[in-house]
Amino acid sequence: MAQKIGFFDQLLFGTSADRAAINRNADELSYVGASVTTLHALVQRQAQEILQLRAMIIGLAEVLHARALFDDTELQQAVQASWAQLTAPPPPPPPPAPAMTDPYRGMPAEAPAPPERLIVCPQCGRRVPVSKTNITEHGEICDACS
Repeated sequence: MAQKIGFFDQLLFGTSADRAAINRNADELSYVGASVTTLHALVQRQAQEILQLRAMIIGLAEVLHARALFDDTELQQAVQASWAQLTAPPPPPPPPAPAMTDPYRGMPAEAPAPPERLIVCPQCGRRVPVSKTNITEHGEICDACS
């Protein structure tokens, strides 16, 4: 950004303030000039590449036209369809899944509970779920026996 010299700077420092501002502005101007030169070279290189691609596509279309019979309108429609596909906006992201997954673990939120472990009661010999037992000094015993 160009440096401006204030009224008081001009009064206090005189021509040295002018020289300092000119030097700062010259540095910035040389940097901007180098950036413009770089951008200009980049644009010229891209224009050359576009021209080469255009020549390649025109040559390819002429070779295909000479070897195979196809209609110019068919080629134009194919080009327009490709252009529409390439320039179409990206599809919107899919909506988040309804509360089917746990957001912290990525697992189903209401996953079926694992089957409950069954044990054999040492007193009556029946197979009962662990939730229906009591732990005693003799091991796990069903509620009916305890």
